Amino acid sequence: PPFSTQPSARGTVHSNQGINMTRALNLLILLLTFQTDQGSNLGPGVEPQFSPDGLTIAFMRDSQIWIMNIRTKVESRLPPKGNIHNPSWSPDGNQIVFQSGGTDDVPNFSIYKINKDGTHFTRLTNADTGSRMSDQRPRWCRDGEHIVWTHGNQIWIMQTDGLNSRPLASAAQGGYEYACDLSPDGRFLAYVRRDDVSEDHYRLRILSLGDSSESVFLKDLTILKARWSNSGNFLYCNTGSQLIKAKVAGNGNPKVVYNFHPVGLEFRSFDISPDQKLIVYDDSGPERDGNLILDTMGESQIPN
Repeated sequence: PPFSTQPSARGTVHSNQGINMTRALNLLILLLTFQTDQGSNLGPGVEPQFSPDGLTIAFMRDSQIWIMNIRTKVESRLPPKGNIHNPSWSPDGNQIVFQSGGTDDVPNFSIYKINKDGTHFTRLTNADTGSRMSDQRPRWCRDGEHIVWTHGNQIWIMQTDGLNSRPLASAAQGGYEYACDLSPDGRFLAYVRRDDVSEDHYRLRILSLGDSSESVFLKDLTILKARWSNSGNFLYCNTGSQLIKAKVAGNGNPKVVYNFHPVGLEFRSFDISPDQKLIVYDDSGPERDGNLILDTMGESQIPN
């Protein structure tokens, strides 16, 4: 079969009267899982990403892509094996793009895509094995027709069939950059850039895809992961210990909407559900084995 399924037995369902339907659903999802002091433990995994309908998450476990229905906890493992990272959903929720490579046999990463049912496994880039120009950190664009990724140390963009690739941003010599998220209207790219190999701090930037103008966002903070709000007016940013929500216009006035545990993991992967009520994240960072945590955030966050 193109993929395998593995059910996960979890706890019991509890009712909660007198709250609105959206919050009731969020609480139901949480109560169906193993509760901790900090959200609900979904089990082993890193690099989670909500599907566009918010019903499933794609994540990494044992260097393979898994998909979990967050209501039923049924898991599906996609067939590609290897050193796989950074899954990203297509806007229609039918495909996932990711990177694979970085092994003795395949030293450089390349970009691939696959249908969510495990069919049509397709290679999109072919990193030169004679150089260090790996292809990493792909993100599907909101228009459904393009993918952005890091080629070597620079962000590129291509069609979803791998054709017509070109540089999108201009990394400094010795620097490095990668895409975080594209705005809902597709006009702006939030990305992280380090300008020099000796510089410790990465900075979040906003790039206009129309005129290529850009600006540094929250320049006094080291931010390595970010997501746009549905309105396009705010960015959710991981500071390591907290998730903050900052207004793009005016470049600031951040508000804390979630406290991470454990703290100090700037490279921690997170994602926000399409209704912006749930957060899912890994508690270890991408280079270590960890668990996925599902929780509500903002005013609806469940107190400890």
